[in-house]
Amino acid sequence: MIYRLNALGQLSDQYAEPISGTLVILTDNLLRNHIDFMLNATSGGSSVQAFASAKITCPDAWFFANPPGECPASPSHTTMMVAEHFERGLMLWTQWNDIIYILYSDTVFSPRWDARPNAWFSGMPESDPTLMPPAGFYQPVRGFGVAWRDEQTPAGARARDRLGWATDQEFQVSNAAYQCNSESKYNTCYISGPGGVVYVLQPERSGWNVWGVPTPGP
Repeated sequence: MIYRLNALGQLSDQYAEPISGTLVILTDNLLRNHIDFMLNATSGGSSVQAFASAKITCPDAWFFANPPGECPASPSHTTMMVAEHFERGLMLWTQWNDIIYILYSDTVFSPRWDARPNAWFSGMPESDPTLMPPAGFYQPVRGFGVAWRDEQTPAGARARDRLGWATDQEFQVSNAAYQCNSESKYNTCYISGPGGVVYVLQPERSGWNVWGVPTPGP
């Protein structure tokens, strides 16, 4: 008998194995990297197991050069982006999913980065007139402003406290991209920002960094 192993190493699908010949197994086209099997042979009161792993040809390509060795989970999402720099971080809005990504430069609070739905809509105030930035700085507006003011979070841990004032006004980035790896849990994602820089968004919002050297693949 042949069993397929799932991502946790548990027995999954079961296939009857002929004593001789071949067995063709059709796989889901969403599978990535490799597929693992266990062969269990029984004769009388004895049983023996063997394991095999088959590599899956990756159907998708990463959107950036010098990528990691693992397969991405899907084709990249190419999107229009809006970006804004802050004293201690960066905000990125991606049109394809209407999400604001906040990259914090501090290391005091968690999460190190965040992803929030755009909570601004037409008819809402664009900014808070009671908040006056120092000369040479800016208050973010619209969706960035709502995320920055972060009024539901206690003072000191708010996005505005962690980021500081904006150091420029928001601007568009053409042909940005977003893509994640194919891990079944704790995904790492990659997002391009201003100047073509690729940022690595580490699992569980635990950290981020600029992509440079690829990590070893499976």
